[in-house]
Amino acid sequence: MKNNNFLYLTIILSMGLLIGCNGNQQNKTQKVSDETKTETTGSTDYSGVYKSNLDGDGCNLTITLTKEDKGYRYYLTGEHHDQEGEAIIEETDAIYITFDGPIGNNEPKTVSGQIEGNTILIQNYGNSLNEYQYFIDCDEKYIEFVK
Repeated sequence: MKNNNFLYLTIILSMGLLIGCNGNQQNKTQKVSDETKTETTGSTDYSGVYKSNLDGDGCNLTITLTKEDKGYRYYLTGEHHDQEGEAIIEETDAIYITFDGPIGNNEPKTVSGQIEGNTILIQNYGNSLNEYQYFIDCDEKYIEFVK
């Protein structure tokens, strides 16, 4: 009977120790992951000149991003465009850019896109349920601006 109690106690303590160690390992992994994320967030410089991939009339567009103390500023130039404003970049599961100010032919003062590598991708127009078009001279649904 004494041997059985000792065996049960040993098994319970071993399981507790394994569970405790596994939890510490997960906490260490999470902490390292968070530290790495903190170090990389905001360290990428997105400034540069991004040109549209389209050659249609009025669709040759250029977005210039400049880094400033408070963030980024954009300058959109093209045949029918000469606009500027603040560019807000958010790094989550993907990298999103919001142009806060006049851009394109649309009255709303914000246009959003996604940054992938050296490309900014903007959805140019919506559908019948959500009608809009940012650049009326461009017929493409998506416009890629390549650095």
